[in-house]
Amino acid sequence: MYVDSSNKKKESKMNRWKGSKPIGFIGGLIKNNDVEIDIGDECLLCNKGIRGESQFWVRCVEGSNETIAHHDDGDFLDNDADAMSGDMYWFSIGSECVKKIRKELKEQGLNPKDYISHRCGVPAKESS
Repeated sequence: MYVDSSNKKKESKMNRWKGSKPIGFIGGLIKNNDVEIDIGDECLLCNKGIRGESQFWVRCVEGSNETIAHHDDGDFLDNDADAMSGDMYWFSIGSECVKKIRKELKEQGLNPKDYISHRCGVPAKESS
């Protein structure tokens, strides 16, 4: 029997997450996960440089840049000791790659506006 290991990984992370909202999974979109990026200067997904100030940001959690948090879990991430230990903070996303994240989140039944910020640390609904 074939078992989709990516779904199994998603399920195990989901079972550990204590936030009030589901976490989004973007690991399959990351081009080279072994490269360190300069936060704000390079895109998390493709590692390409971002011209000017980044317009899109996601907050990575669970000790991985493959899982992103819902904006409503910001207080939880800032105050819960377990969550804080796995909080990777904010990563910039390029204008082309943000389209891929939006599509992926929609496929997971999640609203991209709840996960992607237009300014570092500010949810999209507050930064309009």
